[in-house]
Amino acid sequence: NNILLPEWLAYHYTVLPLRRLIVGVDPLSHTDPKPIFDSYASIGMNITTWTNDSFWVDGYVAHEKKDFPITDETDQEQLRKRFVYRQEQFYKSCMQQLHDENQTWTVL
Repeated sequence: NNILLPEWLAYHYTVLPLRRLIVGVDPLSHTDPKPIFDSYASIGMNITTWTNDSFWVDGYVAHEKKDFPITDETDQEQLRKRFVYRQEQFYKSCMQQLHDENQTWTVL
């Protein structure tokens, strides 16, 4: 849901001040945040949008595989575990990227 995104960006741009942002877009999202991000690039924000292809590392169990099929029969526990695994992979990759860029501090 991108309705609150412009307000969130404006607030954090001002208060933190946020200048670098990496966003992992939900693969089931129906809206594209790129037009909103593009408008903030003009004021100096460096925003990178990642999909699962940008950061996913296959794990050992089924729900940790990028090509894990999600169907109507997929139970809620598998979906929760997949969500947590995806988030962990995103955080690891994001922190590594910001380290490689010599960012001095990070807020998760």
